[in-house]
Amino acid sequence: MTARSWPVVLVAVAAFLGCGSGDPKPIVIKSDFSVDPGKFAFQKVTLDRAGTFTLTLTPQGGDVEAWFSPGEAQPLVVYDRNEPLPMAKRFEAGKEDSTAGSCDWGGHHLVVFNRGAAAVQVRCTLTVVENPTKP
Repeated sequence: MTARSWPVVLVAVAAFLGCGSGDPKPIVIKSDFSVDPGKFAFQKVTLDRAGTFTLTLTPQGGDVEAWFSPGEAQPLVVYDRNEPLPMAKRFEAGKEDSTAGSCDWGGHHLVVFNRGAAAVQVRCTLTVVENPTKP
């Protein structure tokens, strides 16, 4: 190995060890699913560190209400047919929309509610950026 080849080797080693650019917003959930009329859909996620999340939904066939709820246990939701759910954001049919916030480490649930009279197909992406660890 010559002195000229060392910079190439160092760049290759750095890339191999992950010192290059990484995905700044790792996708935690990326799925399509159906929510029956008058029903909730839940998906559990466990995070290693606190951070910030972005939840992006595109419902087809009706509006849905959704939120990212902290807690290991599936949330117990009590709702009034005529009132919005306090933690939820309304996502309109046929439109991609997002909500964001902070999240702690541990268990969480993605909660999606279909208040309508027909099943709704939902495209969902949840990304989480974890807070950096302190040295």
